[in-house]
Amino acid sequence: MGYFTLRILLLAALAAGAAIAIPWGALLAARRSRARHSAIPGDSGHTGAQTAGLLLHRERLGAITIGTESAPLKEVYDPHAGHLRMSEETARSRSAYAVATAAFLVAQATLHADRDRDFESAHRRAPALYLAVNLLPPALLLAILVPGEARALGLVAAPVLLALAGSCALLDLSAARLTSRRALALLDRHGLSGSGSAREAIQKALTARAALALATPLTRCFWFQPAL
Repeated sequence: MGYFTLRILLLAALAAGAAIAIPWGALLAARRSRARHSAIPGDSGHTGAQTAGLLLHRERLGAITIGTESAPLKEVYDPHAGHLRMSEETARSRSAYAVATAAFLVAQATLHADRDRDFESAHRRAPALYLAVNLLPPALLLAILVPGEARALGLVAAPVLLALAGSCALLDLSAARLTSRRALALLDRHGLSGSGSAREAIQKALTARAALALATPLTRCFWFQPAL
C-alpha cells in the first residue's frame, strides 16, 4: 500500500469517525433531554396529545390526524399522510418534554401547510440521504479491505458519499432549528408555553429536538439501527 493511499485511508477513517461520533452525540443529547425534561411538568396542564390537538385546531389544521409511534425519538409529522406520529408516552404525559414535542410536530405541519422552502427541501433530500448513508459502509470496506480497482472505487466513492450525507444532515439541522423556533412561537401565541422553569424546559427540549436532525443518518441506515 502506497504512502498516498495510506494518507487517504487515514483521512477517510477520521472523517468516518466524525460522521459516527456527531450523530451519536446528537442522539445521546436527545435521550438526556427526554429523560430530564419529562420530569418537569408543563404549566398548561395539557398532555402531549391535547396540546397537539389544540394547536392543530387553532391553526386550522383539524384535518391532520394524531397517531402513536413506538419510539419516542422517532415522532414525526408525515406530510404525505397528513398524520402526526406521537409515542404513547408523549401523548399521555403532561411534562414540558411532551408539550415541546407536540408543538414541534405541529410546527412541522404548519411549515408544510405554508409550503416552507426549507421544510419541503428536507423531504426532497430524504432519498439522497438514505442512499448515501447505506452505500457508505460498503464503500469504506472496499477502500480498506479490497485491493486493486475496487479499492480505487471505494476511495473515490466514500468521500463523495460522506460529503453528501453530511451536507444533507446539516441542511436538515437548519430546517429543524426553524421548526423549533416556530414551535416555541406557537406555544407562546396560544398561551401554552407557561413561564419560568417550565418555559425554559420547553425551550431546551426544543433545542435538543432540533439537534436530533444530526442523528438522521443513524436512523436511515439499514445496516445498523440504534434503539430510540
